[in-house]
Amino acid sequence: SPPTRRRASGRKSMRLRYSSNARDRRRYCWPTCMALGPQNELYVIQYKVSGILEYRRTLQGYTYRRTLVSEENYTSPEGIVCAHGSLYVASVEHGTISRLTLEGKLIERAQAATGLRPQFWILWGMCASPEKKRLLIAAHIDDGNGGDYRRPTVHNSGRILCFDLEADGSFWKDS
Repeated sequence: SPPTRRRASGRKSMRLRYSSNARDRRRYCWPTCMALGPQNELYVIQYKVSGILEYRRTLQGYTYRRTLVSEENYTSPEGIVCAHGSLYVASVEHGTISRLTLEGKLIERAQAATGLRPQFWILWGMCASPEKKRLLIAAHIDDGNGGDYRRPTVHNSGRILCFDLEADGSFWKDS
């Protein structure tokens, strides 16, 4: 298992418990973002395995429980938020925000930015506003890289996109 770091107060930091099973170890590579759920469960997204991993809090730390979803829409996740009894996941590769149940079922999916020029925004992270009325998404414009998010942009194009939510957490819709 990985070394445990100590905080300044001398307490142990929480750590994810690793499986001794070699097949399970592939789940524990390159996490990109995480969010705490309503029961203190930890949701982790990563590049090595497409999908959302769920960890449960135990006396020893966080222990892997299950993979909620694993599909092509979550190959390049760069943001996860737990709010309104749902998980919101940002996909850098597709430029979308997906809303899922806490069981991993898709509720809805939308483009993070519609009607804005240029058409493709590259998403780099996400959090909910304090009142949970919108998602705040760090993004930059694809300025000619053809959507290749791994290549740096030529211009300073960083922005914070605001993605409005309805009171029940569903995506805001024009009336």
